[in-house]
Amino acid sequence: MRGQLTLLIIVGILIAIMVGIVLYAARSTSAKKGESNINTQQQTSELLKPVEEFTRQCLDLAARTSLNQLGAQAGTLYESQGGLTPDPYSSTDYVLHNSVKVPFAILPPQGDVGTLFFADTPKYPWETFPAIYENGTVLIAEYLQGYYGINTLPQLIGLNSVQDQLENAVLVATTTCLDWTIFEPQGITVIPQTPHLRVIFGERSTSFLLSYPLDVTSTVTGTTSHIDAFAVDIPVRTKSIMQAARATIDKDVNDITFDPSSVLYGTIGISTSRELFDDILTVTDPSSTVGGKPYLFQFARKNRAPAILWIQNATDKVCDSGTVHASTSVLFVDATGCGTGFDSTTLSVRAYDPDEDAVTFSFQIRTEPVMPSATYTVTTADASFTILPVTARATDGQYTDEQTIIIPTDYKTT
Repeated sequence: MRGQLTLLIIVGILIAIMVGIVLYAARSTSAKKGESNINTQQQTSELLKPVEEFTRQCLDLAARTSLNQLGAQAGTLYESQGGLTPDPYSSTDYVLHNSVKVPFAILPPQGDVGTLFFADTPKYPWETFPAIYENGTVLIAEYLQGYYGINTLPQLIGLNSVQDQLENAVLVATTTCLDWTIFEPQGITVIPQTPHLRVIFGERSTSFLLSYPLDVTSTVTGTTSHIDAFAVDIPVRTKSIMQAARATIDKDVNDITFDPSSVLYGTIGISTSRELFDDILTVTDPSSTVGGKPYLFQFARKNRAPAILWIQNATDKVCDSGTVHASTSVLFVDATGCGTGFDSTTLSVRAYDPDEDAVTFSFQIRTEPVMPSATYTVTTADASFTILPVTARATDGQYTDEQTIIIPTDYKTT
């Protein structure tokens, strides 16, 4: 009995020793596996880190460069820059501003709109501007809305849009920047697959999301890993800026009195500068920066002709020996000494310019200029014709609009 108890105790001790050995071995194996996993994770992180950083830097550089080019070029990127817009070959297609070819986003009207609006002077914008008549009756005494130009600013999204241009240009620039052979001396090989880029226009920024599957292998440790997603976020409010630019252009081509520098869209403002006869319009947004510098978005405006306000023909007659002279924009017809049935007339000439240009006026009778320094004396031939046509002109220095004013004539009475 005592021998059996001793045997049981010995067996229990042996079992306890065996369990202890098994548990120790299990803990040891688990610890080694944990250490192995940690080492693998560290190796993977060390393997991917330089590749990931290099890719992100190339994406960031391409995004900043293309955004700056797009802003300086009215929402376009030329084919030579990786964009979709053919490079301009004619200087009539752009304004050279600070060595940048800035495309026109506002062009003069092209083609008439029925019998309502006309693209070319002297009918431009319509013959009785700004009054609208129907069958000789005034419908509207002053109507300033009309057809004063064409909006050619690219759309934000859609075919050949700002989004398309950025996605194409940034993807080309990023993949060109990525030279995977620079990692070979470090014992790293990179096998790329087909990349895709998506541009997202947020309320506060523009995001560039690059999907670029990369298989990365260390020839030293044999570690292999995979990475495929990269992103950069630039604090440029492209969406808000484009909306402000489009709203400005729409107003400019529809209202001849609209002044872009007078509007403000929240904190976004518009300024204008002159380049010979054409203009550069700049959109400023204090919330948009690239590399800590204010973001520039600009577009060109093609010069357009001023529009003379229609003047009704004179009703008072002037006789032979009467005189006609002018002062700036006022035409004076002096019938003093003509006798009964004649009266002097004063006609004021006004004009609107769609580009806020200063307008100067001149008058001409046949081939004779009528200015403050030149007075025209009505002849007997004028009196015999019963009319004296006077051409009034308004010019911005490049384009001229004109109207012929008819003054009735007759022989003087005694």
